[in-house]
Amino acid sequence: MKLYHCAGSRSVRVRWLLEELGVEYQLEELPFGPQALKSAEFRRVNPLGRVPALVDGELVMHESGAIVQYILETYAEGRLQPAIGTPERGEFLNWIHFAEASLMVPVGMLIGQLVFTPEDQRNAGMIAYGRQKYAEQMKLVDDSLADREWLLGEFSAADVMLGYTVFLTAFIKMLDESTPNVQAYFARVRARPAWQRAMTSTLPAAGEVGA
Repeated sequence: MKLYHCAGSRSVRVRWLLEELGVEYQLEELPFGPQALKSAEFRRVNPLGRVPALVDGELVMHESGAIVQYILETYAEGRLQPAIGTPERGEFLNWIHFAEASLMVPVGMLIGQLVFTPEDQRNAGMIAYGRQKYAEQMKLVDDSLADREWLLGEFSAADVMLGYTVFLTAFIKMLDESTPNVQAYFARVRARPAWQRAMTSTLPAAGEVGA
């Protein structure tokens, strides 16, 4: 199994999960930027020129959430996930998809404006809308963590999906005292050895937000 990865990008989710499970994999770390990601060589792996890209035998996958589910189904042997057919499984799947399909939408919008757009070209209306939607959705997360350390009580792959999105909110300085339970949650994320291993990089651009 080979994982194409850029530091700080969505491929962190995949690397983190593999580290939590102790699954062997080959890491191909790329610098974040068009020279590597848009190269003809990498486009043969992912024509969209984005990470993550996972190659497992003849299988090639590009979506972080789908890759997380594939790894769970293929290699986890029931770990880090509730059993299929249980009510807990439904809650688990809801959080898995909330992390990317819901919370990541305003977070991605804000990253696009605050990180990748020159200040004099930023769209104030888009930023205001992103902040509003971010606040609404992060309140849901904060309320859900009021009586538990992890989304399902015990650590699961749902935390792998959401924990990365929360990392991005901290990166753009949106994570603050308005959501104290999420702040404490992210501190627990950062304390996990597998997270720390997933965040290591030998490249000079380590820590940048990726695709």
